[in-house]
Order: sequence, then structure tokens, then C-alpha cells
Amino acid sequence: MHLKSKHWLLLFGVIFLVCIASVFLLQSYQPKALIAEIYQDGSLVQAIDLTALNEPQEILLTNGEKENRVLAENGQIAMCYANCPDRLCVRQGAIQNGIYPIVCLPNKVVIKLVSNKDSAVDAVTN
Repeated sequence: MHLKSKHWLLLFGVIFLVCIASVFLLQSYQPKALIAEIYQDGSLVQAIDLTALNEPQEILLTNGEKENRVLAENGQIAMCYANCPDRLCVRQGAIQNGIYPIVCLPNKVVIKLVSNKDSAVDAVTN
């Protein structure tokens, strides 16, 4: 019976050490910044750190008669208005990861998300 109690003590000791190591790792983890880059006619118009936004921000993009409105919120961004014929960019909805960008082909607007831990973008950069 003495040998079995040593095994149990060793097992609980290992579990305790794993738990302590997990707590320290989780405390040191810092989430990456989620940067939305807005391009118009191939040029970067604005970069926004979506993780730093405390309230929604609307961005108006105009180019002659072409008009797009972008709504940036904490952790996501969406095209909320476009005067293009099909409005597929508006119907796409909000994006929260960098898998698919929002593209308005007729108005030549692209919004893509970039995850960057050491980003130089504070909140809004023009």
C-alpha cells in the first residue's frame, strides 16, 4: 500500500506542476493586434487597429461619384454602404479574420485584415 500512495503523490505533483505552468503561460500571452487595412485604387488609405477600438468608427471613402462607407468595430470591420450596382461587398457582412477580404470591384476598394503582434499602428493611422 505504501508503493501505491507514492504513485498517487507523484501523479498529483505532476498535475500540480502542469497547472502552475499553464497559469504562467496564459498570463504571459498577449493577443495579437488585428489591423484592418483599407485600400482605394490600390493605395493604402487607412490602417485601423480593431483591437484598440472602444466605440464604432465610420469611414467615408469617396472617389468622384463612387462612395463607400466602412464600419469598424472592436474585432471586426464591414462595408455598410456602397453605391456600386451589385453591393456584394455590403452583403458580405463583417469580417473578423484575415481569411477573406472585403472587395468592392466597381469602386476599387479592398479591406483586408492583418494580424500583427508587434504592430506600430496605435489606433488609427492615415
